[in-house]
Amino acid sequence: MLDSESYNYLFSKDKTGDKVLQELTGLFYDRPSYTKGDQYETAYKEGQRSVVEFILRQISQINFLPNQNTTEE
Repeated sequence: MLDSESYNYLFSKDKTGDKVLQELTGLFYDRPSYTKGDQYETAYKEGQRSVVEFILRQISQINFLPNQNTTEE
């Protein structure tokens, strides 16, 4: 599995990657998953949402990693 730094670079540092993430978020994350009367459509939408949620979680983990560029004196 790729590390959080790879996701952060692709979706946060790269302008095109950031645009792609914005589009994915708008299409599949920032909308309700629940579809009244249709459990299968709800599950389908929640599956789409979980992929974007995974990407966002990977990006957010970069803030919790120790800074590898610093040296102790």
